[in-house]
Amino acid sequence: VGDSSTLQAEILHAVRDEMAANLCDVVFRRTDLGTGRIPKRTELKTCAKLMANELKWDRQMIEAEIESVGNTFRTVRAYRN
Repeated sequence: VGDSSTLQAEILHAVRDEMAANLCDVVFRRTDLGTGRIPKRTELKTCAKLMANELKWDRQMIEAEIESVGNTFRTVRAYRN
């Protein structure tokens, strides 16, 4: 996925075999996508689109899921400061 070390197959595995139901779950718990750095929006969008195909999300849901990940990163950053 983008410049990350996360494979698209890992995302599909998380959804299909580990019952990941939202983007935060995949980014923070099921893959290393959110480890060590904040993923680029394009990386989040790639991940969300893969999930959308599996979970039948529409565009609104994709955007809401990406926003949720962004909010989580902002919360963590505020907590650290």
